[in-house]
Amino acid sequence: MENKKCWDCEKEYPATSENFYRNKNYPLGLSYRCKECAIKYKKNYYKNNKNKILEKNREYRKENKIEYTLKDQEKYRKNNPIKICSACNKNKHKSIKNFGKRKNRKDGLGVYCKECRMDIWRFRTYNITKKEYHDLLEKSNFSCNICGINRKNLKNDLHIDHDHKTGKIRGLLCYNCNRALGLFKDSRWVLNKGIQYLLDGEKL
Repeated sequence: MENKKCWDCEKEYPATSENFYRNKNYPLGLSYRCKECAIKYKKNYYKNNKNKILEKNREYRKENKIEYTLKDQEKYRKNNPIKICSACNKNKHKSIKNFGKRKNRKDGLGVYCKECRMDIWRFRTYNITKKEYHDLLEKSNFSCNICGINRKNLKNDLHIDHDHKTGKIRGLLCYNCNRALGLFKDSRWVLNKGIQYLLDGEKL
C-alpha cells in the first residue's frame, strides 16, 4: 500500500481515508494534511479568523434571505426529531420507520437503526459481514436464487439460505422459496417426488 506524507507533521501514513480526508482536487484523492493535523488546522483557523467567518456567514444569510431564530430552530427540532444510530453514527428521522420498537428505552425506540440491526443480526446468526452479504446480493443479481423474483418486488427482504447440518450458506431466497425448502425438509428425494407428481398430473 502506498504511503502519503503529511505536510504539517511530516509523518508518513498509509494513503487511505482512515488517515486523510478525501479531496478530489489532490493526488490520490486525499487531502495533504493527516486527519489529526487537519483538525488542529481548522480549530486554529477558526480561532484566528472567528470574526471574519461570522461576518461572512451573516452576509450570506442576508443576501440569501435566510433568517434563523432560536424559536424557529426549536420548532424544527420538535417537528423533525433526529436520533443517532449507535452503530453507523448517522442522523436519522426519529420514527419506527428507521428504528425498531424498544419498550425499555425512554423514547420507545432501539439504539440501532433497522439497517444496522439487520447487519448485526446476520453477523451473529450466520457470521456474515455487511460486505459479504452485499457480495451475495450481487452474485444473485439481487434476486431469489430459485424463482428469480427481484428484491424490489418483495415485501420482506431476501432470506439467507443455509445448510442446517453444516451451517454453510447456500444463497439468497425469497420467503416463499425458503419456506418451501423447509416444508420439503431440504430433501432432494422429496423434491424429486414432488416434481414427478406434477409431471404425472399433466398426463391425466
